[in-house]
Amino acid sequence: MRDPGNNHIKAWAREYEEEPFFFEQDSAHGKRIVAWSEEPDQTKGAFYSLIEAFPDEIEVLLKISAEIGLDGKPLWSRFYGLLQREHAISVIRSQEEYAFSDGMNQICIKDPNSEKYFAFDEHGIFFVYSPHSDDMEIFRSLKFGERYAEPIYSMPHFHHTSEESEKMEMKFVTSLGLKSDDSDLD
Repeated sequence: MRDPGNNHIKAWAREYEEEPFFFEQDSAHGKRIVAWSEEPDQTKGAFYSLIEAFPDEIEVLLKISAEIGLDGKPLWSRFYGLLQREHAISVIRSQEEYAFSDGMNQICIKDPNSEKYFAFDEHGIFFVYSPHSDDMEIFRSLKFGERYAEPIYSMPHFHHTSEESEKMEMKFVTSLGLKSDDSDLD
């Protein structure tokens, strides 16, 4: 695996040598697609293709890891907004370093009129819930391998974050127009 930095890798482990992959699985929330790549063009291509398939109005939830709880799991600060899809895309494009490289955030996009949503998590992994066949085709067309692979969180790993992370996250929240939230859009 290549070294972390401003190369759109949110999580890093020297021993993790998976090629880009995607697979479908059953989860507590129903069917989902799990996908990952360390290639920035594939990651951004998948993200923008997925969001473009959503309606004009979307729900956006940004979760920022605030600290680690006593159980070893992250505690999250949550920011939410009902936004125009094109506005969200514009902000994300203008702040890609934060969106795609900071291993302390999760970006969730939801169709407010259905159960379909996707999360791009703090490891750089996509989770697409209530997927359509078109979603599988997005990953195929971007040359993600259609196969099961253990995600990076299955082994000891590090999360990349910038010294400017706090400034970047507040700029991102403000630019999107998100408000502090405690809902259950997970």
